[in-house]
Amino acid sequence: MNAMTVPEPPDWTRILAHFDIGAVRSLRPGGGTAAPKVLVETDRGCFLLRARRPQSSADDVVAFDHSLIRGLAEAGLPTVAPLPCRPKPASGYQARATWLRQGAVAYEAFPFIEGLEQFHPGDPDQIASAAQHLARLHRVTEHLRPEGHKPWRREHEIGTMAETLRRALEAAEAGHDRIHEAQGMLVAAEALREQLTEELVASLPRVIIHGDYTPANVMFRGSQVGGIFDFDWASYQPRLVDVGEALQFFAFRRETPIDPDSIWSLVQEWTPDDQGAHTFLRAYQSVWPLLPQEAQALPLFMCETWLGIRIRAMRKVEPGERLRILTEGGLGPTRYLEQAAAHLRRLVEVTRPCATAGHTASARG
Repeated sequence: MNAMTVPEPPDWTRILAHFDIGAVRSLRPGGGTAAPKVLVETDRGCFLLRARRPQSSADDVVAFDHSLIRGLAEAGLPTVAPLPCRPKPASGYQARATWLRQGAVAYEAFPFIEGLEQFHPGDPDQIASAAQHLARLHRVTEHLRPEGHKPWRREHEIGTMAETLRRALEAAEAGHDRIHEAQGMLVAAEALREQLTEELVASLPRVIIHGDYTPANVMFRGSQVGGIFDFDWASYQPRLVDVGEALQFFAFRRETPIDPDSIWSLVQEWTPDDQGAHTFLRAYQSVWPLLPQEAQALPLFMCETWLGIRIRAMRKVEPGERLRILTEGGLGPTRYLEQAAAHLRRLVEVTRPCATAGHTASARG
C-alpha cells in the first residue's frame, strides 16, 4: 500500500460546506498516489475536492498555482479554475479566496469534467495532441505573471536525487540482491550531475512548466486533450523538464497502460519508440520549435527525469520495497538515454519546422 504524505481528513462533508457547490448526494474516492481527494456529486453537478500535500499548501504557493490555472483556462487551455471559498469558515479553519486551510493542509475544489478518458498508448493523434497542448501551455506561461510566490527547484534535480540514492544505499542491507543495480544507477546519477550543471540549466529558455505532464494528469476526449490537471509541481523551469518527461510518458512504450493510482505503474520500464518520439517532437515544434542548445540538452533532462521518478518513488513504498522500485527495469532506460543521446538530438533536428522565423525563446530567471 502506498504511504500517504497527507492524513485522511476527518470529515470531508464539513470541508465541503465551505464551497458553494450545492447539496451533496454522494462522495467517492478520487484516486491518485499522493494527495487525498474525493469526487462529489451534488444537485448542481460533479466536483473534485482535494487536500494538497503540506509541502504545497503554503498560501503563497496555492495562490501561485490557482492564479496560473485561471490564466491557462482564460487562454483556452482545457483545464478548470478553482472554486471560490466561502468567506466565513467554521472554527478550526481559515478561508482564502479559493482554498480552505486547516493547519498545514490546504483544501481546494474544482468542477469535474465529465466524459474524459485515459491516454491510449501508441495513438498518434493523442500523442500529437498532448505535445501541441504542452507547447501551447508553455507559450502562454512564458508571459503569465501569477500571484503568489513559488521559487521551487526542479523536482528531480539530479544533485539532490544522487544524494538521496547514496543515503539509501548506505542504509541498505549488505548483500541485498539489488545493490549492484542500485549502484549502477548511482554511477549514472553522478555522471549526469557532472553534465547537467547549474550553468547549463541557467542558459536555457524558462517558462512556467506543468512539472508533472504525464497521462496521470492529462486526459482525452477522443483524439484531443480534454483536460490538464494537478499543477502542484508548476514553477519557473527550463521547458525541457516538461518536454523530456512528456516524451517518455506519451511517446515511449510500456508493457501495460499507466494506472494513475499505482506508483508501480507510473514508474514502470519503457522501451524507446522512434515513431512515437517523432510524432511528439514534430507536434510540439509545430507550435514552438526547440532551440539548438535545447536539442543538445534534451537527453540529459530525460535522464534526470527517469532517475528522479525512480528515486522519489522510494518514499512512497515500504522500506523493504525501496530498492526494488528503484531498480526493477531501471537500468535499461538509463543506459538507452546515455547511449542514444546523439540519436535523440537528431530526432529534434529532423522534426523542427523548416521555417522558424518569428519563433524565439526567452531565457528567464
